[in-house]
Amino acid sequence: GSDSSPMHRSRAGEREGEGESESEGEEPLEILEYADPRGLVGLGSSGVYQASAADGSDDADSDADDANADAAGDAQLQEAIQAIRADPSLAAPPIPTPPQLGSYRRPADKLRAIQAYIDRLQYNHTGVDYFDVRKNRPLMRILETARLVMRTALPIKCVEGVFVGILLTQGLAELERLPIGFKSRVEGRVAKHIILAVRQPGVGWGALGLSSRRKELYYKELGSFPSLDELYSEFKRCYEAVGHRLVRVRLGLPVPHDSFSTERVCWAYRTIGVKAGEEAHSALCAELVSFSRSAPKLAHAWRSAGGSGKDGGSGKEGAAAGAAAGVGAGTATADAPPHGGTSPARQAGTTGARVKRASDSPKKAPADASKGDATNGPPAVDGPPQSRRQHSPRRASPKRPAAHLRV
Repeated sequence: GSDSSPMHRSRAGEREGEGESESEGEEPLEILEYADPRGLVGLGSSGVYQASAADGSDDADSDADDANADAAGDAQLQEAIQAIRADPSLAAPPIPTPPQLGSYRRPADKLRAIQAYIDRLQYNHTGVDYFDVRKNRPLMRILETARLVMRTALPIKCVEGVFVGILLTQGLAELERLPIGFKSRVEGRVAKHIILAVRQPGVGWGALGLSSRRKELYYKELGSFPSLDELYSEFKRCYEAVGHRLVRVRLGLPVPHDSFSTERVCWAYRTIGVKAGEEAHSALCAELVSFSRSAPKLAHAWRSAGGSGKDGGSGKEGAAAGAAAGVGAGTATADAPPHGGTSPARQAGTTGARVKRASDSPKKAPADASKGDATNGPPAVDGPPQSRRQHSPRRASPKRPAAHLRV
């Protein structure tokens, strides 16, 4: 084209290169330079950019080259893995042995051995989850994930650590276990963590779990804290020691000890915001004490209601389930009395129905004196009518038992 065309031929000095190519019997390479909004693509032999084909064949070739490179890289990786496995001088990675809890007498010693086993699994810093960490699953499925963690011995995070802690304490029926989640802030970033709080009646509280930071953020010796509020205060102090500020605490309900349960675990029954100040801290601790005392009843009521809400009933939805069941209020509702008995309202309704049937039923019209009646006997010939039979209260017939009126 002309010089004003967006595409023109290269310098005249490059004609010699074309002539050499023609002399060798090769097809001359047309070097083009053009104005393209995406920039110049392709570099010719003379240092001038070469125009790409209009049909995008170069892009397809580039994608094919990338795919071939990826395939070659995967093949090299597999070869390296096979070489490592075939090397007899390299020992297999050690798999931690689960603790033999039967060799310990005190529950505190058993929890210490369980925590040592969880520590040997190590924290997962790769950023990739190797296991299913969904919590809104039945307890039976969560225990299956914990068994898979123990078989493979791959690195885990705090959620999997709680799963393993639940599995290893399933046989310790004397322990009450409930999950507690923490949300904290540090330098504008948000961090979430979960631990398994453990309580032995008459001994005190402790905790199991795993963290990427310090051990003080997940493990507490069983019996070191007589109440749940003191356990929380210790965690709050440890968070502040590493520069974190707690902003929220989520309390779950006790986890059942039935390993084949198809019920979901309530991970977040009540959510409490953490505010600054001594007065706010005292109010939060008082709420924790009240919750720890009523937690078994709340768990029973929550399971009776079928569980509701995200993550097995959280926040206001979980509290509403407990309130609907009449737990913690001290009084029973009309439809759900304590101890599974009949409610007063139902008893009154039943009695009223029975009295109405017995006394207020319409009476039959008096029979004609000239006809016989199965109830009043043969017709009266002389004398006044049987006023005694008319004015006396009608008795229930023995042929019509009132058992069907009872509830």
